[in-house]
Amino acid sequence: MVNTSATNSTAAPLPANAFTRTAYHFAGWTAKRASDNKYLYVNGSDENWYPQDQQPSGYALKVFIAYSIVYDANGGYGTMVKTIAAFLDEVPLRPNTFNNVGYLMAGWTAHRASDGKNLYENILSETEGWYTEGQQPLGYDLKVFVDEATVSALSEASGDTITMRAQWEPDEHYDPIDPRDLEEPLLRYLLERSGLTLDEQDLDALAGVILGLDILSLELLRGIYEGYGETETEGLIASLLADHLTDDLFLFVYPLLGGVTAEWG
Repeated sequence: MVNTSATNSTAAPLPANAFTRTAYHFAGWTAKRASDNKYLYVNGSDENWYPQDQQPSGYALKVFIAYSIVYDANGGYGTMVKTIAAFLDEVPLRPNTFNNVGYLMAGWTAHRASDGKNLYENILSETEGWYTEGQQPLGYDLKVFVDEATVSALSEASGDTITMRAQWEPDEHYDPIDPRDLEEPLLRYLLERSGLTLDEQDLDALAGVILGLDILSLELLRGIYEGYGETETEGLIASLLADHLTDDLFLFVYPLLGGVTAEWG
């Protein structure tokens, strides 16, 4: 393997392990300092350099290898906090908090940033491996992890990023919105709440905006019209509108956000 250079003020990622050892799995790296032949030991959050096997009680060799697991909504919406994992540690994936209108969560697939490969599996042979998309062996399909699955050993490259991509399947019980059904009552509701007066031309323009909205925006507006739960806040609703509604409609809807939440509907 090629050496890595670093300075005291600059972080340097360790390269992916290229060594092999028969009947063993790679578990990470330990550090030895040539200037004094000491090794880096750690005890909780405290770490220091000591001669081999002369470290204080409670200290163990520090093992370098950690990767991040990030979560991709893959067509859905929402945010999730990443997970940090060491190579051999078994860590649970975070519970899914993404949503996708008209779909149900079906699991996660894994993409590895260090080599651009995805994790595939062959269910019949019970084998799996990382392959470039389209270059996986015959009979291999993307491995799908169930929500909150426990994972380990997804990368041997310190600082690597594993992207868990949400997989969605159609919700057979979803009742899609027909914007024509929402147009008239929503216009009336918005006018009543905002206290604004619009002429016929403006009403036609706003109706056109509503009819042209995407399905997610329509769902958000239906939520406002039908009434959110008592725990919802003006800030949350405003941020949803700002992210998903057209500028014209957001500017029209915004005045009714002041002090109007749980009593809507």
